[in-house]
Amino acid sequence: MRRTLRRKIRTTIIFFLILTRLIAVGCLLSLLGYFGRYYFLFEQIDSFRVQAFVVCCVGLVLAAFTRQRAVGFVMLVVALLHAVQFHSLYLPKKPVVAQETLRVMSANLLASNTDSREFINQINEIKPDVIVFQEYTSHWHQSLSSSLVEYLHRQVEIINSPFGIAIYSKQPFINAEVTYFTKAVYPAIDVTVNVRPEPVRVLAVHPVPPMNAATFNNRNQYLEALASEVRLAVGPVIVAGDFNAVPWSWQLKQLMDHAGLSSAREGFGLKPTWPGGFVPLWIPIDHILHNDRFSVVEFNTEDSAGSDHKPVWAELSFQ
Repeated sequence: MRRTLRRKIRTTIIFFLILTRLIAVGCLLSLLGYFGRYYFLFEQIDSFRVQAFVVCCVGLVLAAFTRQRAVGFVMLVVALLHAVQFHSLYLPKKPVVAQETLRVMSANLLASNTDSREFINQINEIKPDVIVFQEYTSHWHQSLSSSLVEYLHRQVEIINSPFGIAIYSKQPFINAEVTYFTKAVYPAIDVTVNVRPEPVRVLAVHPVPPMNAATFNNRNQYLEALASEVRLAVGPVIVAGDFNAVPWSWQLKQLMDHAGLSSAREGFGLKPTWPGGFVPLWIPIDHILHNDRFSVVEFNTEDSAGSDHKPVWAELSFQ
């Protein structure tokens, strides 16, 4: 009886020893995400940096339990290297005294999603001033254009694929156009909304997801061209959409640095938006970016409403 118990204890200890070391190897491999700027597979690893941090913390507990100090130290270092990339999302921001504000919403509708009722209810509850839509198909155009009667001012590019795009606004446009930042057939929309205290330029974007080397390069070129366009802008600017990039990705940081943009998500936490209901893989790839003419009063997400993305919205205060 005692021998059997000892054997079980010994087997359990060996199992946890092996498991801890395997987790340590996985944690070390997750550092390949730091090379995400060079190769699409490394960027895929980089996208799940928060998940890698959680795994490292679990491994750290197991290392302490199995008294593997060296292994525990390695996982502590890796966990800190990951945390430093996204910790700014959780740093508290100074309270904003809101005066004139603009509420902006961005939603990837999912081209194959045909249930618009819940999403329309969300819009009526949130009451955004401007809405940016991605995956805007003929079905969604028919449903939304007939239901959102407050949003009389629209610029749309209907495509029955994931790359249809649109902007709806309660206030009139000074100008509006469909534009292309690269030679690829992925449109963006560029409008100037006539709001007080001054007009706001809003760009709706949806670059291709970086699933292979070609689309990785295409997405990066799109973001580079977008940065060049926004850098020349004068006055308040908002860029919103599904960027297919997480906040800590090198490519998105370059866009924000070169274009003088900030993320409305900063200070409000991770707020993941994709992929739908599969919580373990949730990452934030839908963003609302703004220049220094705004401060952020509030940022949040909503239920996915049948899409594989959660909508995001922000209350922006004019500076």
